[in-house]
Amino acid sequence: MASPYEGYFIYGSQDPRSRLLTGLGFTLPSDLDKLLADPVYKALGVAKQGRGVYIEENYDDDLYSASSFVSILSLPTVLDQLVPRLTRAVDGNPATT
Repeated sequence: MASPYEGYFIYGSQDPRSRLLTGLGFTLPSDLDKLLADPVYKALGVAKQGRGVYIEENYDDDLYSASSFVSILSLPTVLDQLVPRLTRAVDGNPATT
């Protein structure tokens, strides 16, 4: 998981947001704990295929708030709203938005 706050910020493998994704079965690249420059991200297949799942910075959006302040109380909101987006992102169909 990453955030575009003041550039790119990549959450490390021990951050609760990343641990949420690994708990859902995703694996993190071993070098994810390093900062990634914009050209590198653009070169990734996920970026080229438009497969990134973005949570826009919007304080009125429950998913944004829940994923920003990861706690046991926010977990149901994150799971209910993020899992369908992740499912669409990995469905293998480039036409899926």
